[in-house]
Amino acid sequence: MKTIQRVSIIAVLTLGLLTSLWGQTPGNVAITGTIKNTDNKAVEFATVILKSVSDSTLTKGVLADTAGYFELAGIKPGQYILNVSALNYATFTSNALSLSDTTKTVSLGSYTLTSDTKTLQEVVVKGERPVVERVLGKLVLNVSNSFFKTATNALDVLKKAPGIRIDPQGAITIKGSVTPVVYIDGKQLPLTAEELKNLSSEDIDQVEVIANASARYDGETRAVINIKLKRDKTLGLKGSAYAGAFINRHYSGYESGISASFKTPRFMYYGRVGYYENNDFLREVGHRIVQDNSTRTTFDSDAFTHWRNRPLSYQSTIDYTINQNNTIGVMVKGTDNRQRDLTTNNTLILTESGNTGNPLQQLLPTNTLTQAHPTNIAIDANYRSTLSPAGNQLSVNLDYASYNTQKTQDLRSNYAGDSGSSLTFPSVLLGQFPSSISIKSAKADYSHPLGKTAKLDFGAKISHTQTDNELIYDTLAASGLLIRDLQRSNHFLYNEHIVAAYGLFSKEFTKTSFEAALRVEQTQSEGNSLTLDNVVKRQYMRWLPSFQLQHKFDDQHSIAFGFSRKLRRPSFYELNPFQFYTSPFEYSEGNPFLLPMTRNTTELSYTHKDITLTATYRIDRDVIAQMPIQDIVTKVIRYTRTNLDKNQVIAVDVTAPFTINKWWKMQHTAVVYYVRTVSAFQNSSFDNRALSFILNGQQVFTLPNGYTLECSYDYSAPSASQFYRNKSYGTVNFSLQKNVLKGAGNIQINVSDVFNTYREAFYGQYEAVNVSTLQTRNVQQGSVRFTYNFGKSTFNRKNRTSGSSEEENRAR
Repeated sequence: MKTIQRVSIIAVLTLGLLTSLWGQTPGNVAITGTIKNTDNKAVEFATVILKSVSDSTLTKGVLADTAGYFELAGIKPGQYILNVSALNYATFTSNALSLSDTTKTVSLGSYTLTSDTKTLQEVVVKGERPVVERVLGKLVLNVSNSFFKTATNALDVLKKAPGIRIDPQGAITIKGSVTPVVYIDGKQLPLTAEELKNLSSEDIDQVEVIANASARYDGETRAVINIKLKRDKTLGLKGSAYAGAFINRHYSGYESGISASFKTPRFMYYGRVGYYENNDFLREVGHRIVQDNSTRTTFDSDAFTHWRNRPLSYQSTIDYTINQNNTIGVMVKGTDNRQRDLTTNNTLILTESGNTGNPLQQLLPTNTLTQAHPTNIAIDANYRSTLSPAGNQLSVNLDYASYNTQKTQDLRSNYAGDSGSSLTFPSVLLGQFPSSISIKSAKADYSHPLGKTAKLDFGAKISHTQTDNELIYDTLAASGLLIRDLQRSNHFLYNEHIVAAYGLFSKEFTKTSFEAALRVEQTQSEGNSLTLDNVVKRQYMRWLPSFQLQHKFDDQHSIAFGFSRKLRRPSFYELNPFQFYTSPFEYSEGNPFLLPMTRNTTELSYTHKDITLTATYRIDRDVIAQMPIQDIVTKVIRYTRTNLDKNQVIAVDVTAPFTINKWWKMQHTAVVYYVRTVSAFQNSSFDNRALSFILNGQQVFTLPNGYTLECSYDYSAPSASQFYRNKSYGTVNFSLQKNVLKGAGNIQINVSDVFNTYREAFYGQYEAVNVSTLQTRNVQQGSVRFTYNFGKSTFNRKNRTSGSSEEENRAR
């Protein structure tokens, strides 16, 4: 059985290569169809081969998708025979197909494959795509693989990707430190954590992970996650709906959503909407020491925060096929969220003086209520065109995004103790933080083939960002009335204009492929603090090269090398000089004088079968960081944004997926890395370094009666991050799923952090600063979700010849 699977996989992988080596000059005819079985269900990943009638030579070959749909493009007029094969099914051979010069698209309808009884006796496991595939500079996750059966949403899928980590708040990093930009169907409309949670895994076909993005992408895009949605390409309606609930140690919540696609000969419609109520919590225990020559003051805080989010996310897409070579589309997505955060913090302030024997104690209870209503909407209008039979392609995207937030804060402190009357901080602080952001961009990309094995790509992009942020604080005066606090209030405007262009050359040889690219970006920005009457203007240009090289020794061994240079511009909230208070003795602020960070990344990887070993060296300069500064007299600590000199990372990671037998699969990723941050800050310098490692893995068991069980686990050893030292933490999670209702329904049960071991602890010492924090987050919880798939294709054409039926004429 394993031999049959290996042969089938090798045949599929070499199919495209044989086509390119032996195929003739591309034509302008496209052939489409659908593969089904005798139960009228789609046959996934069937092999479709087109042969010439005259000499039986291979002309073209493809794999059908998860809906059984296939498309053979670029066929010359002539006489052909179609062969269709799949595991567990008898091979089907069509009658002769005649393609004429006037034919553009031939719709063959549905082919029905019958079960092969001999194959069924020998083969127990049905063939499927591998969990992970690797191409030049890219890792592809095939979500249809049974390895992802227990994933309920897009975040769950990403948790299973090698090298990707997701924290309890949904923040995504690759290899522990690189934050990727999440795309959907190749469109640069980043998804928030709320949108990813509302995107059902049933909608996802593949996920592409690019850990070291080339110069084709924006200069700030260091890594890319592209979620490719599963669209039923046959005519008709298909979709899925889900509902679920969760419970943790303190709260509960629920989720629901629906998505559907509808296909006509010309139009493709897709829509989804999701809603959930999420109740998270954070327990944070902090310790801070303020020491001068004669006095030592300690702050011991114990805070509990309840976060309540109720986001409604939606997406709608319409694609229109003008003809075989031209397509236009519009995508609209957005989120409407209601947030309510309540923090109760009790701080014990203990002051010891060398002149007195008894320390002074003071209890500082602080309650902070923050309410926000963030909304965002993004629109993408796109055009795709194939300009010639050789494959020259043009794409144009026009994007607009708007983010608006209405936010209020109510911070109240009550003092108790010997020295409570001496504090000057107001006991009531009311804040309003209205914010609006608009982003407009236009880009064009052109691809020009140079023969059959080389290609030249180039493109340009213009984007403009406008932000308007206001901070309004009212304080309690001695008279007992609220008055405007002019020292803490501010109004900040920020405008940024970017012009970018790139060129990319790629070439494929027999066993070697490479691409070289160069991107240049010109940035103009202006930050205007209206209240402080302070304007900061910036203008700078960056040259950003990239290079990728891959050599395949054979089907099981390959080596790859990559380099890229990226930049990270300071965001508007990092430039914003506002002071956001979290307690009477603590606040954070931005810095309008921040510089952009430059990052150079070099990677060398070796792949043997499914095992990949990668070595990475990364150096960042002008690192944007948040550093603490403490006032010994007032005891107030402020966290300000600044540029650190240099950060270096040397890492080696290995990813190893294994299939133990037909019912047991596993995957493990281990990263060993050395990190070092060196910088001057204030009146001295620091050198923070550590050798650490990260381990995570999944075990997937296919059990009797249609059950699938997964055990996942991860562990992070002690490490360093800029100014701080981080302690170790880890989790163990279980998931169980079962298909019901004859495969139309699915029930999933998840239990995360089973042993309640997840803790985030970090500490830092620098000059007069001595802080430590222990955080317990909402990680341990149980959840259940039910998913129901509905609809079916209405396209059932019985006439399989290439005549001019009404449906074919509409498609043309």
